[in-house]
Amino acid sequence: SYLKPENQISISFSLLIIDYLVNHFCHQYARVFILEKYKPDFYRLDKNITLRDYHVWEIKETYFQLYEQLVCPDCNKNTDIQAFNNQEKQNNLEYKLYRFFSLKDKKSLQNTIKSIQKHYTESEKWNALLNLAKGYYAELEGKPEQAIQYYQYADDDTTIESSLKRLVAIALENKNLVDAASGLQILGSISPVYLPQLANLYEITKNHKDAIDVYTHYLDHHPTDISVLLKVAKLYQEQDIMDGAEFVFKQILELDPENKVAREELNTLQGLT
Repeated sequence: SYLKPENQISISFSLLIIDYLVNHFCHQYARVFILEKYKPDFYRLDKNITLRDYHVWEIKETYFQLYEQLVCPDCNKNTDIQAFNNQEKQNNLEYKLYRFFSLKDKKSLQNTIKSIQKHYTESEKWNALLNLAKGYYAELEGKPEQAIQYYQYADDDTTIESSLKRLVAIALENKNLVDAASGLQILGSISPVYLPQLANLYEITKNHKDAIDVYTHYLDHHPTDISVLLKVAKLYQEQDIMDGAEFVFKQILELDPENKVAREELNTLQGLT
């Protein structure tokens, strides 16, 4: 039981799971526990009852049943795609499409595609989601060229990041480093989190100067990322820019005085043994 021994009563775990799933897919983690603590009447629980921490995913049968109802628009007759009829819900559906893709759930992708086609063919935003879903489905079907065509039309603000990530992945799989770099450049303008990947690609192609520039741009946003600082220092060494390497190794030691790599490299640069 998830209740204290003195409070053994029956409650609806279905309600808890639904709330957990809705908030999970909206990226608002653990709100179910916050509501239980500060607003116990939400679940019609007595104020003296406290739920113990538990793992919702272990309730497998109930979870998968509710998961299907919540995220698969046509999995049952009572669920309609119109539940996603605003920007927040579009963002939510975009996340769910990726979940289907990562789980290789072609059936749910097919059902979602049918629902969007049925209800929202006139909307540009929904057409972008439709193309993203079709791209995911084409990839799962082993048709990367077809997937590329769909991803290129999934260019709405809601879908552009996801579609570009897949275009980059396909390009890398095909060893098309030029297209991969182009996609990563755009992704880097959306979020600096993609810049290390772009810099790493430049390293692979021996474009060390651009790699250093991109890493430096990333460090403007994340100046304490030691793994990237080490890469920059190594690149300076490879380019025989020893004063730059020494400067970066000192930065690393300021952040992490126990960093053995930075200490050893700095000692070498300074002629110490």
